[in-house]
Amino acid sequence: MGSLRITGLETLKSAYRNLSGPNQADWKKSVLYYLEGFVRYNTLEISIPVLRDPALAPEGHTGLICSILLDYELCRMVKEAGWFDEFRLRLEDLLLDVMEAKLYPDLKEHLVDRFSITPLSIEQEVGSSGGAITGWSFEEGPPPVVHEMGRIGSAVHTPAPGVFQAGQWTYSPSGVPIALLTGKLAADAIKKDLRP
Repeated sequence: MGSLRITGLETLKSAYRNLSGPNQADWKKSVLYYLEGFVRYNTLEISIPVLRDPALAPEGHTGLICSILLDYELCRMVKEAGWFDEFRLRLEDLLLDVMEAKLYPDLKEHLVDRFSITPLSIEQEVGSSGGAITGWSFEEGPPPVVHEMGRIGSAVHTPAPGVFQAGQWTYSPSGVPIALLTGKLAADAIKKDLRP
């Protein structure tokens, strides 16, 4: 691996900022080494949409959506270094390896197609800052919305009298279930507000 064997994300990013000449190959090896541990020891979220709606795949087939939280800045650095496609494909391979070893034996043997979406593709497609899917970072202090479970009912209130809010950005953690829940809470608050 040469003189550089980095295992921590922040150390990898710091090393990239100080790259020059021959160290670039070592940095790439270190990123790939980091990626293996990142996938092997991380938490994956796996969705199988066809379980709810069989029409989402041809008969006898299914789709798997495997989600993992990936650092935007590392992706950007790899892209700047000129080997992002290799990085993305290696990440896909590692995810398939983990799923096959732990959950779905012979998964790769039955694979018809695959693709991936990264923070860079999300940023490009929807224009979110840093490829965010949530709207805020969990690393920069508390989110700018209600984020305590006991206060979720207050998330629908705004400073303007008679104006309520709902949706996935109303409460943290955000998402579709929060959009539905805050929609119901906002509707209840409006009904209560309209009573004489």
